[in-house]
Amino acid sequence: MLCPNCHFTMAQQQWGEAKAQVCCGCGGLWVECGQDCRFLVDAAQDAEKKTTHRMRDALAMKCPACRKPLQKARTHGEYQRIVVQFCPDCKAMFLEGVDFKLLKKRKTLASKEPEGTVGRPVSSIKENLEKEHQKLLRGEITSDEYYEKFAEDRDLGVKEYLFNFLTGLPIEINVPPQKPPLVTYALLAINVVVFLIIGVNLTREVASVWGLVPAHAQLYAFFTSMFMHAGIGHIVGNMYFLYVFGDNVEDRLGSKAYLAFYLICGLVAGLVYIIIQHGSTMPVVGASGAISGILGAYLLACPKAKIGIVFFFYPLKIPAWGYFLVWVAFQFILSAVETNVAWQAHLGGFFCGLILYPIFKNTIVKWNEAAAA
Repeated sequence: MLCPNCHFTMAQQQWGEAKAQVCCGCGGLWVECGQDCRFLVDAAQDAEKKTTHRMRDALAMKCPACRKPLQKARTHGEYQRIVVQFCPDCKAMFLEGVDFKLLKKRKTLASKEPEGTVGRPVSSIKENLEKEHQKLLRGEITSDEYYEKFAEDRDLGVKEYLFNFLTGLPIEINVPPQKPPLVTYALLAINVVVFLIIGVNLTREVASVWGLVPAHAQLYAFFTSMFMHAGIGHIVGNMYFLYVFGDNVEDRLGSKAYLAFYLICGLVAGLVYIIIQHGSTMPVVGASGAISGILGAYLLACPKAKIGIVFFFYPLKIPAWGYFLVWVAFQFILSAVETNVAWQAHLGGFFCGLILYPIFKNTIVKWNEAAAA
């Protein structure tokens, strides 16, 4: 069965007296109602009474068993702040990774309850539970702890082997995102639509107007050039890297911060290109600079990530840092030869992403701490 949150495989596990499955990707818990999950049953009943909403159902997680939209409910009492996703048809429920961690922490705190205390935990335990929830919530959004859970690995499949052998494009091995990367999907769609409108027959004249020309760069061109591509190979390569690596960076930063991060990296990449190529009348187009920033952020955001490649017909799984080290070295090699590849923008965007990601992450931490205070 696949996780309704990240669509990763779930493993069978017994949770009290209930049959359950735990996602080895996001750490979520899929459970059928049992005696040990009475609070889940109560939350499910509350959710069942709520009026359905078509838009909410369209955006909701889907039940892995019947594909019906899951309904969200927040528990009460000593289990407050735990959010349950409930299927009204299957009578089964799902807890996201952060809520499952909180549930386990709640049980640990309850087991340490002083002797003679009857009923619900003492107020000090409730306070500790609330603090733990805020800590977990901040960690799930801003830290790399999520990616420490990927001990389970896999080999390259036949299709992936042939794909990398024929294209040279990397295969991401073991880092599924926690939530749908909506901004990444939107960026992909915009780039493809712009390419279909003007990129298929892109001329030097059009590129000079909307592309980035170092000799007379226009402010708007820093942004319009990010969504233009010269040829099918150019856009397919860029969009593949955006699709593979962008979802995890968006997952760690959040949609709004991720979009700002993407545009800033593209802007810096364009500035670096202009500084090095000042006086040139050759327009540059493409999302490579912004996507290179994504690669730099991915290196820090996904420390346990592995990349699959085919080397002399032999499939290899190497750490992401090793792959990007080779990628950076290749950019410096391009700088020594005559080429139409904007290696300056690639390196500018990549190192901008390396520097900018920790700044964004720390800023989000401060915002969450302020909100929790």
